[in-house]
Amino acid sequence: MNSDSLRNPVFDIMKGITILLVIVGHAEGLPFLLKNGITSFHMPLFFILAGYFFRPNPNLKQKLKKDSARMLIPFVAVELILIGYSLAIYFINQNQSALIGTLKTIIFTCGVNQQVSNSVPVWFLVALFWAHTIVNIAFVKLERHKYLCLVVLSLSATFIYEYTHFDLPFAIIQGCSAIPFLLIGYLLKCDKLKSIILPLFALAVYVCNLPFSKLNTMICAYGIYPIDFVGAIGGTFLIYMVSRYISRISGGGYLNWAGINSMVILCAYTIERYINIWRFIPGSNPYVLIVCKIIFCSIVVVLCYQWPFTRAIFKLRRY
Repeated sequence: MNSDSLRNPVFDIMKGITILLVIVGHAEGLPFLLKNGITSFHMPLFFILAGYFFRPNPNLKQKLKKDSARMLIPFVAVELILIGYSLAIYFINQNQSALIGTLKTIIFTCGVNQQVSNSVPVWFLVALFWAHTIVNIAFVKLERHKYLCLVVLSLSATFIYEYTHFDLPFAIIQGCSAIPFLLIGYLLKCDKLKSIILPLFALAVYVCNLPFSKLNTMICAYGIYPIDFVGAIGGTFLIYMVSRYISRISGGGYLNWAGINSMVILCAYTIERYINIWRFIPGSNPYVLIVCKIIFCSIVVVLCYQWPFTRAIFKLRRY
């Protein structure tokens, strides 16, 4: 993915569509089916794509160094900004209890006590780091039964969290829970899931499950696990078909650009959502706010290309 000449625009458009849906999905006042339709697949799609591009590396130290540079450095940069902002605001307000609660939210990035409103969207980056690391260790160290061990670990983490609310800091549980999606992407890349019947079946499950889906990978929530899991794959397949069509007729344009810079958009959106710079606009239409948020994140991306420091953090190359 570091070589622009080798990039497949379909995958970038998929990421571009989905990172914008992340912003849309968090908006207040959306119709139920639209919100459910987005949240039932948008984060699994990113894990599936990560699995598609996953390459096992027997050099574990080298793998950790590479993944840390790609995922943890942007995560830490955003976390430091949020901590600095919180310290400044609550020091001024002299609200110690609110500061402690906020710092807890930043450490437990997926919200405290399953309260999604407390979440920090860059939880995905550190969860992906754990998923990548665990899967790579399994592939290198376990010659047989690696898939079974990984699925058992993931299901155990998912159900322990869902039924006991036991959580670990920095999205460790969420990273374990997301492993099956990463494995699906890896199997697709290896052409081990060739039949067109399977994605069409998954798409049908996604559509039929729209009113009922309770999937939320951030809090390891599933209504009926197999149905929500298959439905998320179906939603991913739907975005893949849409992205192929867009790629053929227009090349992707802004969606392609947004996909290439999806990590920067995620980080910009996290800061914007946490600081809530739009709170001074009373009674704003949710769709107007969505447009404002997307414009803000796009401007941040452009600025990040101009500054050497942010180019280094996000591994950006000026064109």
